[in-house]
Amino acid sequence: MATKYRVNSETCVACGVCVEVCPVAAISADPYAIDPIICNACGECVAVCPTEAIEEYEYTLPDPPEPPVIARTSLALNLTMKVE
Repeated sequence: MATKYRVNSETCVACGVCVEVCPVAAISADPYAIDPIICNACGECVAVCPTEAIEEYEYTLPDPPEPPVIARTSLALNLTMKVE
């Protein structure tokens, strides 16, 4: 788990200050949201938010997807089979 931040839409006044100070451009507007993958949890947005609308929470990375199953044929098998 990692500490991340999110925008509380009920207290956010859409002033845009957080977007301007984010060093990694993790905050988007309309609606205001913080991408947990990009966010480095520096806290710059928290420090400048006039309404304290940015909240800390524990983020868990999603499990990676299963790798696809790739069917392979053996070159040796292809060479030994004779088609008549």
